[in-house]
Amino acid sequence: MEKVIPAAAPAKPAKERRMLVLDINIGHGQHPSIPFAKAALEMMAAHTKAFEPVFDNRPEMLTAANLKQFDAIFLNSTIGPIFDTPELKESFLSYIRGGGGLAGYHAAPFTNVDWPEFSAVIGARGGYHREPTERVTFKVDDPNSPITKPFVGKSVQFADEFFRFFDAPYSPARLHILTSIDLAKTDMNQGQCGGRSAKPFPPEVRCTKDDNIYPISWVRSEGNGRIFYTTMGHGMENFFEPLFLEHLLAGIQFALGDLKTDTTPGNVKPQ
Repeated sequence: MEKVIPAAAPAKPAKERRMLVLDINIGHGQHPSIPFAKAALEMMAAHTKAFEPVFDNRPEMLTAANLKQFDAIFLNSTIGPIFDTPELKESFLSYIRGGGGLAGYHAAPFTNVDWPEFSAVIGARGGYHREPTERVTFKVDDPNSPITKPFVGKSVQFADEFFRFFDAPYSPARLHILTSIDLAKTDMNQGQCGGRSAKPFPPEVRCTKDDNIYPISWVRSEGNGRIFYTTMGHGMENFFEPLFLEHLLAGIQFALGDLKTDTTPGNVKPQ
C-alpha cells in the first residue's frame, strides 16, 4: 500500500486539518476493508500532510464540544446507531449544517438507518448489491470536478460490491453525482442480487432500477456542510488501487474544506 498512496494532495490545506475517523459497527461483523482503510488514511496523512486523522470511537467525541475541533468526520464503513441519543443527533446536524464535513465509503449509509435526518445528510439509506466481485466500468458524470480527475480520459474498471439505492431519502435529484456505472460497458447481471436495506424492507430484493442511474460516488451540500460518499470499499483490494486512493483523497479534501467542487444536485437525469 505504501507504494501506491498518493505522494501529494490535490489541494494545499488552507490550515492544519483534523479529521475524526469512526469505524463503529453495531449489529454487523466488521467489513474486512476497515483496517486497510485505516492504514490508507494514516499513510495519506503522513505522505501529504493534508490532514491529521484522529481514530476515536468514544461516544463523547460526537458531542458538540468535541466535534468543533474537527474539520470533517470520516465514516470508515460504519454501521448501526452511532448517534444514539437526542444530544448526539443534534450535535451532528448542527456540526454539518454549520460548516463541518462528512466523508464516508461503502457501508456508511447503513449508519442510523432509522434516523431519516442522517440518511438525508449522507444521501442514501441502506442498499442492495450483487456479488462483491462484480466488475463495472465507470462513467464520469462530472469531468470538471477535481475529485474525478484521476478517472478522466481513462477507461476505468473496478471489481467491488456496488450498492444500488432505492429507499428514501435517496434520489438522484438530491445528489451531485461524480461517477456512476456505465451501463453500455458493464454486465448488469453478474451473480445474484442480495444485501439489505432499512426497515420496512421492499417486497423483493432489487438490483435493477427504472431510471438507469447507478451512482458510485457523489457530493452534496447540507447547509454550509460538505458531504462526499463512495459506494466502493467492501473488500481490501481497492485500497491498493492508486486511482481509487486518489479519488478518495480528493473527496476527503473536499469534505475538509480545501478542495472546491460543484455540488449542484440533479446533474444526472434518468436514461
